[in-house]
Amino acid sequence: MHTFVNFKTKSEVDLATGITGSWATNTKNLIVPEIRFFQSVTANLITIKRLAVQGRFRLEERFLHNTNTEKTELVDGYHFRFRTRYRIQFQYGLDKNEKWSIRLSDEIMYHTDSDYWWKFDQNRFYLGAEHKFTKQLSLEIGYVLLTANSNGQHLQSNVLRTTLYHRINLKS
Repeated sequence: MHTFVNFKTKSEVDLATGITGSWATNTKNLIVPEIRFFQSVTANLITIKRLAVQGRFRLEERFLHNTNTEKTELVDGYHFRFRTRYRIQFQYGLDKNEKWSIRLSDEIMYHTDSDYWWKFDQNRFYLGAEHKFTKQLSLEIGYVLLTANSNGQHLQSNVLRTTLYHRINLKS
């Protein structure tokens, strides 16, 4: 679950902050809860007709539920991880009204807390298609090739992702 607020500046920059609740399954089939606060800056780098190129830099403060040494059971408390992310994204509107668009992105993530200074965490390559029903409501379906480093192991996952976007404009 992911919720955030963003502020679009008069330039091509978007500022955001939010919180994510995550329940990821580890390599031992244990579901590990995570609470993640984040702040991000997204900039429109290039816009040519229906093609838009964006760059996003995000900081995350991650609180992961503690597990036992074998990582097979949850134990009391949370531990903190600090992560940075950078994403480059290409989006192309398939029609003049941009009701349909395709998106291609690549995002790299590093742990940057004191124990893991600039340690590779994940890379996410994404390809998806979005349909806008209204300005406020759209549905996106896509594929993520996720490459991760977990306890010295190189893991790769294929993920089918479905996202429902509901945009609420608080400006009058």
